[in-house]
Amino acid sequence: MLHPVDGLESNLGEWHMVIEMQGKVIAEKKFKVTARDEGQFWKNRGF
Repeated sequence: MLHPVDGLESNLGEWHMVIEMQGKVIAEKKFKVTARDEGQFWKNRGF
């Protein structure tokens, strides 16, 4: 969901996703959402 003022930038960064079934965690994943432009792609990889 996009923030009404900050837009896409509010969704960038580290996210944590958990899937539970009957109160027990069955899957867990951390991931990083980055911008789609090529400059940001390489910047996040240290170049």
